Amino acid sequence: MTRANETNKPVLLLGAYGRGNAGDDVFLYSAVSLFKDRIIYINSTDNSMLPPILRDKLETISTVSLFDIFKKLRVYWDIKEVVYWGGDLWVELLYGTRRPRQMLYKMVLLNILLRLSGKKVHYIGCGIGDLHGFSLWLARLSARMASKIVTREQRTARVLGLHNIRVLPDLAINSPYNTARLHTVDKPFILTISILQDIPLPHKNFPKLISQLARFLDTLPKRKFKIVLLSMHIDPAEPYDDLRASQQLKQLVKKHDVELFAPRDLESITRQLGNSHLIIGGRLHANILGILNSTPTIGIAYRPKVRSFFEDNHLESYCLDLDHLSELPRLFQKVYDDYDEVSRIFYQVSRDNLMKRKEYTELIKNL
Repeated sequence: MTRANETNKPVLLLGAYGRGNAGDDVFLYSAVSLFKDRIIYINSTDNSMLPPILRDKLETISTVSLFDIFKKLRVYWDIKEVVYWGGDLWVELLYGTRRPRQMLYKMVLLNILLRLSGKKVHYIGCGIGDLHGFSLWLARLSARMASKIVTREQRTARVLGLHNIRVLPDLAINSPYNTARLHTVDKPFILTISILQDIPLPHKNFPKLISQLARFLDTLPKRKFKIVLLSMHIDPAEPYDDLRASQQLKQLVKKHDVELFAPRDLESITRQLGNSHLIIGGRLHANILGILNSTPTIGIAYRPKVRSFFEDNHLESYCLDLDHLSELPRLFQKVYDDYDEVSRIFYQVSRDNLMKRKEYTELIKNL
């Protein structure tokens, strides 16, 4: 392990890493880009599922192994700053969990310990779930102990309601693979779809989601459209990852030869999204990376964070709630018929977002 000094100031990033989720990988690519020569520690079960290109640029601190206890103590001694880095961190655990506020309690306790020991706490690029009452009080309490708070959406800033909050676009704008370019219609028309099974009331809503999507896809002329199902979360140990979700959708589509695209690296994912003509996105970061690369996108708002992203970019008319997917054919036809105009709108949104990368550069430089 590299010894800390004044020039490489180590930092510990807290989040969910090494789980095969491309959205979380985006945060690590951004961290490597922004923190540059600094030592970056991350909390993770192990690094076997981290992108290979990042493994030698990050120091992994196991969250489960007792054998890493001395490494943890060494890191704790060296670091002066702890950063909650990206994602929805102020959330309740879902689907019948006995202790849904567990994460919130842990965050409050950890922040108290960090502050008492002289460490600085920052939240960068974070979002909040649908919290109310005591859960929201815990979230605000944890946030009040932070020196800097940068949320990825206006909604999170409003819900937290604290005076020292700054809003910047999602950390994904710092990925090295984003390119703003004006899209034009080619043949075949490439339609990329990202779905997930981890949605509210999945046993009821997921079959409904894929059946509605399959019926819609079967209305599209086969000779004009290429359909690609993109899996953003691939974990063989997870019974409900995106690859299995995409396979279930593919089985329902009868009139198309649907392609399953399951890459492990962010560059391939970004290229697929950028080369598509239209994205229908459930996964938030499929929508974000698509829009950052100027691709017209229809979002499926299965949680408030998806709609919030579209609203912040003045694209709310291109976002459908999970309960209103019956409107998908109409919205698709609107995008398809007015493609050149829609493409220009998304191109400008992409440029506006990518221009804000320099604000992140200055922010991290001053941590």
